[in-house]
Amino acid sequence: MLHRRASAHQVEGVYRQLATIAMAAAAFAGAEVLGGNGFIAAFVAGLAFARVAANECKDVQDFTEDEAELLTAITFLIFGAVLAGPRLGNLTWEIALYGVLSLTLVRIVPVVISMIGSGTRYETRVFFGWFGPRGLASILFALVAFEDLHNSTGELIMDIAVWTVLFSIFAHGMTASPWAGRLGRKLESGPADMAEMEEVPELPTRRGMMQ
Repeated sequence: MLHRRASAHQVEGVYRQLATIAMAAAAFAGAEVLGGNGFIAAFVAGLAFARVAANECKDVQDFTEDEAELLTAITFLIFGAVLAGPRLGNLTWEIALYGVLSLTLVRIVPVVISMIGSGTRYETRVFFGWFGPRGLASILFALVAFEDLHNSTGELIMDIAVWTVLFSIFAHGMTASPWAGRLGRKLESGPADMAEMEEVPELPTRRGMMQ
């Protein structure tokens, strides 16, 4: 509602962009004060914003998406310096095995199965499974569990999360560009009626829709 009124009164776009971040911070802080989960509150606030104000404030997402990229980079910097560094000596074969399984069977198999009826190539399905959500969510959930447990179980969860994210950073980082290029060339040279070549609408929250 405030975003709608701001748009109606010709408030500068940059200030509406800052207000979007303030809304997320307010939702997080309010939930924490009330004893709730700040991350869930911020997520719900984002859903509400997309529902209520997205059409009226079409330029608010540019700044927040740029800010998200910056904060993501800072998060991984802190992750390496504060979380991963002190735990590099905690690797065991059990943790290594879980990390490998988590990045392969645990994540790829469900995606491949869920896309059986999509009409896409098998390699495309494996590609989606391999490059699915990674990194930030694992760090977040591990920190939440670590703060609540404060015991050896919490330490083990943090060790597993740290090494799984480290495996992901190197494995996905080294394979992203060559595999994406290879798959892209194969799809471009394939039949025009492939499922992968069908045009689909962009998500309304993506920057492409705002330009």
